[in-house]
Amino acid sequence: MTFRASADPHWLRGLEAFRAGRFFEAHEEWERLWKGASGEDRRFLHGLIQLAAALVHLERGRTAPAARLLRLSREKLAPFRDGFGGLALGRLWDLIEAAPDGEPEALDAGALARALSPS
Repeated sequence: MTFRASADPHWLRGLEAFRAGRFFEAHEEWERLWKGASGEDRRFLHGLIQLAAALVHLERGRTAPAARLLRLSREKLAPFRDGFGGLALGRLWDLIEAAPDGEPEALDAGALARALSPS
């Protein structure tokens, strides 16, 4: 699968921010890109945006919205668990799945940040 936005500055800045643990910034960059995306690109970006937002809520101690966003993120990212657009997503998927439903505080934000890596 080809990710058409892989060279877009918003994608690249969001990826850099996510990998550095700046989840709010990643969310904002990817949302700009998501608004004009379609098809699989749109679904993939939406899943990452929801994951980043879940991590922001966790940082702020809001577990209920984090749990809801994590569940939505799982649904969106499930088709991409084996990778998408040159990204290896297996480790990211494993970390998301390791958090029991309704327990987003079990997520390891640092490990998630490092798991979004090139294939």
